[in-house]
Amino acid sequence: MRIADSVHITAGFEENLNETQILDILKKLDRLNGTNKTNLQARNIKKSLDEYSAGMSSFDRIGIFKHLYSSMELATNCDGNDRTGSRLDNEVNKIAGTPNSAIQNWREFNDRTKHINRNPQEEKWYLENLSILGEKLSPLRKTCQKIILNRLTNI
Repeated sequence: MRIADSVHITAGFEENLNETQILDILKKLDRLNGTNKTNLQARNIKKSLDEYSAGMSSFDRIGIFKHLYSSMELATNCDGNDRTGSRLDNEVNKIAGTPNSAIQNWREFNDRTKHINRNPQEEKWYLENLSILGEKLSPLRKTCQKIILNRLTNI
């Protein structure tokens, strides 16, 4: 006797696009690429976009996280303010509406990727967060998108 089951799942993502906003942003990007602007805002938003692109083409989760975090930080600070710590968290929260606790966690995890072994408690915290890194990537990606769009709109 043979018993067989099968399951077919179709999943998709739905995102609404504002075509007018996208065309406006593409025109701004074209202007940024077509000129030799040396102002900090233009350079940092371009670096932020490069980091975002690198994150989206990376294959390992740590690489994706580090690129997306850098993208978020560069885009947030492209207005010429060098925000760190809770000042960075507050600005990201203001722009993207992401909870400060999540932003702080990303910031601390990013620091630990550079200095894992400072003490046993931090190493344990790092390993615990590394095990759930996949859960952090989607909210971080969406936060990056919101900040980049906000900054591009204001160029």
